[in-house]
Amino acid sequence: MDPRVQQGGAGQKGRPEQFYGQRGKQQVEEPSDQYQQQQQQQQQRGKQADEPYGGQQQQRAAGRPEGEKRGWGNDAGVVGGPRGKQQLDPFGSSFPSRGGQESPRFQQEPPQRFTAAAKEPYAQLDFNDPISHVSSYHGEHAELHAAPGAPVNPALHTMVKMVTMLNFMKVELGETKTLRSKEQWRAAGAEFIGTLLFVFLGCGSVVATGILDSKMTAARLVAIALAHGLAITFLAGATGAISGGHLNPAVTLAFVVAGKESLLRAGLYVGSQIFGGIFGALFLKWCTPESMRGTLGSHDVNPLIYGSQAFLMELILTFVLIFVIFGVAVDRRGPGVIAPIPIGFAVVVDHLVGVPFTGASMNPARSFGPAIVSGAFGTQHLLYWAAPGFGATLASALYRYVFLEPAEAALAAASVAAPAK
Repeated sequence: MDPRVQQGGAGQKGRPEQFYGQRGKQQVEEPSDQYQQQQQQQQQRGKQADEPYGGQQQQRAAGRPEGEKRGWGNDAGVVGGPRGKQQLDPFGSSFPSRGGQESPRFQQEPPQRFTAAAKEPYAQLDFNDPISHVSSYHGEHAELHAAPGAPVNPALHTMVKMVTMLNFMKVELGETKTLRSKEQWRAAGAEFIGTLLFVFLGCGSVVATGILDSKMTAARLVAIALAHGLAITFLAGATGAISGGHLNPAVTLAFVVAGKESLLRAGLYVGSQIFGGIFGALFLKWCTPESMRGTLGSHDVNPLIYGSQAFLMELILTFVLIFVIFGVAVDRRGPGVIAPIPIGFAVVVDHLVGVPFTGASMNPARSFGPAIVSGAFGTQHLLYWAAPGFGATLASALYRYVFLEPAEAALAAASVAAPAK
């Protein structure tokens, strides 16, 4: 019997099976020195592990000690039955059946998970860039069923890259029960009403001052700036306890980038704000005689400046607004309850600077509502979506990673160290 097999119970054969922890069953041990010496002696007699056992059967049988059997036990290594089937040695080499016919090698190469062609795209990866690494890795796995070396779907690559970026920023999709929550719909209703009133009052100031003086004088500029700033002050204060008082898709985007809002809740807010801007412009249209409506206070770029200058102006104006919002409303070290007042002042100053250049939008809902109602989209309407979005993202990311998170980490460390002292 092979020394690796230890009989643990009566009536059990010496099969190469392994049982653990139960008395009366077989246990397989490591090959002993005696067994290894026997194997070396057999190799010295001319027995090769992978050579067919055919024409030299008598010579090898004579060299084998009497009573010795190939395998690990009485019928060990016999595939399918004791006789007439293929028998294997302890290391997986193949031997012919006892009937004398040769059998093919019973050995199989381990399957290769990735071929050379499948590995080739990975050689071009920049592993110092985690975003490109992860996106390319998942993009290749999405194409495992395609032909080796097939190009990655660009849409899938972009989607994976976006998801990776959102994961890096800790942006959450949110739960679907958000859409079934009455509290969330109340908050969305507050955003709708607040944006409606803000657009009505802000655009109304443009229409009203235009009735008095069609030219953009300094007095008219101050009146428009004060109207927008004061409106956002009391409307943000009125809706702050219900929805947070965003009243601006750019502000909602900034909260998403900062990880303060989920994507589902943000989508609900942005939809409410856009519809609120449209209805605010509609109410203003219905209240104003046709001869006095004009463009209902729609935004347009000053023809004397370039589009790139207008984009940069809107980006900076929005950056100022979002930075102030985070400093006074998001950061726990800020004034908190009086936050709408500094935010209103920021809106006033932004309008004093930006109205002669771009109209000082900073709010896509404020630009889209009167534009779609009056049909006056201007020459570069998309600028009033892109520039506030970029400005809000930059301000939010900067305040979060440079000022907010380090301060929160230091505060948490101090609170943990205080009880220890």
